Amino acid sequence: GAAPFMLSNPHWISLLRHLMPDVYVEISRRVAINPPSRLIHWAENNPVVAAYGAAHALDESAIDSLGGSSTPAQFPNLEWDVFLDPALVRRVQLVLDQHAEFRRQIGFQERSKEQIESIEAYYKQELKERSQELVDKMLIAHGNALHLGIEQIGIWKDLNYSRVKRTRRTLGGGIYARQWMAVFAEALKLGVCHEDEHGSTASPSKPGVGSSKTKVSSLYALAETTCPESSIEESVQIVEEVTGSKNPVGLVLDLKSRHVPHHIWAIVVDTLRSAGVRIEGVASFFIDEIRDLSRFSTMGPIPSMIFCHSAGDVQRACHEGKIKRGDKVFFNAGCLLRCTTPSTWTELINSFDPRNVKESYQVEYCGLPRTEAMRIRSCLQDYKERYDLHIGVYVQEFAIDEAAVQILVKLVNRYASLYDLGFSWGGINGITIKGIAPGRFTLTDGYWNQRHIGQTW
Repeated sequence: GAAPFMLSNPHWISLLRHLMPDVYVEISRRVAINPPSRLIHWAENNPVVAAYGAAHALDESAIDSLGGSSTPAQFPNLEWDVFLDPALVRRVQLVLDQHAEFRRQIGFQERSKEQIESIEAYYKQELKERSQELVDKMLIAHGNALHLGIEQIGIWKDLNYSRVKRTRRTLGGGIYARQWMAVFAEALKLGVCHEDEHGSTASPSKPGVGSSKTKVSSLYALAETTCPESSIEESVQIVEEVTGSKNPVGLVLDLKSRHVPHHIWAIVVDTLRSAGVRIEGVASFFIDEIRDLSRFSTMGPIPSMIFCHSAGDVQRACHEGKIKRGDKVFFNAGCLLRCTTPSTWTELINSFDPRNVKESYQVEYCGLPRTEAMRIRSCLQDYKERYDLHIGVYVQEFAIDEAAVQILVKLVNRYASLYDLGFSWGGINGITIKGIAPGRFTLTDGYWNQRHIGQTW
């Protein structure tokens, strides 16, 4: 949601051109002729846009501290849509299998203690190196409908991974995790304020505010840098230096690769943790993919999050016994909105005013707390209390208008005990979606194409 703001900032445009020239060329050709919704969609999983949003959050925290607030600087958590390289998964699994076979044969072979310790050390080192390569080459990408469909079937996984890797980054294609983190850290370092000789600072998202005589200009620093090649651990250290905090990088991993063993995902999580990354959650639309991941981790519990397309999907999962007490569940809040739309050919042919649709938004009864009048009908609160659920919502930010966002923000803020995980909103504010409006055949409630998949309540 921050992309339109970033693309209007010359300093950050320079960073994008320097760090991701291919993306810069594509977007620069389209920025003048496409609406904000397209720009938001193209910028998904972009590390420079993520750095801009993080810098803006740091900027807001700095302003609050100047106003006397004692709240520490808040560095936003990031979401990664991740694909694993099937070939590298097999390489990690091969080491695990051979190590297990070696341990089974220890009692049947005559080896000295030193030999056993040497072989154990070899397997441990080999697993560490292969696990690091698996994480380094993990693709940060959403993929398109075909990629996701093939992944569900579980065939042609090597081909599918290569296709995601080759797809353009503005169309759902991927970037390696190591490269993503390196670009993110470099953009954040060059984008945040630099202290001048009088001790004043410039705004991270609006560089240049303050003294014009600076010891170090971020634009000069940009000219002297090259595209980063740092490891994930080194990139995290850069972010720590910029933010002045320990372990500032928190990730939610949205698992796009399917049919991956639980112990492999646990290895991915532990490898990221070893690099200084906080894992705030591992999420999937398929509950079996994330259930009981903590059993396989050597570094503590792995928090899991269940993604659903709609509130109806949450209801159905509860009835099918897939939901357990205390689960964290997120669903698309667009399913909670209903509006008046043309229902006859006459209404479609007649003049259409999107303002009428925006003014007609109402919240479905299932998304409101239980009342005496609703006792004969179930609602989210019934399932939250029965399963002790933690509920959060999200929307497709490129497919929602400002009126729908306003209603959802008020809903979540008013009933914070029901939506205790809040509203996951990646935009800076609602200004960037001002140009988004419903049409005769399209809705802009944030539900987007998930309306064709999600279950009704």
